[in-house]
Amino acid sequence: MNKYIGVYDSGLGGLTSVKQLIKILPNENIIFFGDTLNVPYGSKTKEQIIQYAYNNAEFLNTFNLKAMVVACNTSDSYARNILEEKYDFPIFGVIKPACEKAISISKNKIGVIATQATINSNKYLNTINELNEDIEVISISTPELVPMIEAGKFNFDNNEMRNILKEYLNQLDDIGTLILGCT
Repeated sequence: MNKYIGVYDSGLGGLTSVKQLIKILPNENIIFFGDTLNVPYGSKTKEQIIQYAYNNAEFLNTFNLKAMVVACNTSDSYARNILEEKYDFPIFGVIKPACEKAISISKNKIGVIATQATINSNKYLNTINELNEDIEVISISTPELVPMIEAGKFNFDNNEMRNILKEYLNQLDDIGTLILGCT
C-alpha cells in the first residue's frame, strides 16, 4: 500500500511547501489539505488552533501517512508538538527551518511578520533566541494580509496591497532579514 506525505495549511499558502517537496522528492506521494473553512487561524484561540490541527492530521492520516508537514505557521506555533506526541510518523514544521535560514544570512536583526496568534506565541522569537541569542528579533502581526492573499489579491500592482505592506514594513527598521511567517 502506498504511503503519503501529508501537508496541511489553514489556507492555500501551504501549496508553496508542496511545490518544494515535489521538487526535492519527485517520487513521493503527497497529499495537501487546505482548511479554507476555518481560515485564518491567526485570529483563533489556542484551543481552536489545536483542534483544527488535530482534525487536519486525522483527515490526512486516513491516507496512510509516513510523514506530515505542518505548513501553517500558526498551527506550527501551537500544535505541532502536540501532534508529535500523538502520531508515530515524523512531523515537520516551517518555523525552525525559516529561523535557521534567517540566522544563516542575517547579521544582527531579523524581522518577522505573521498572524497575531503566531506573534503572540513567541515561537519565532524563542526559536531564534535558542539558535542565536545575539540576534535581535522584531515581530509584528499583519492581520490584513491573510484575507487579501487568500482572496487572490496579492499583486504588487494592487495599490491597497502595496499600502498595507508599506505600513507594516515601515515598522521594521534596519532588519537584515525578513521572515514571512504566514501566507
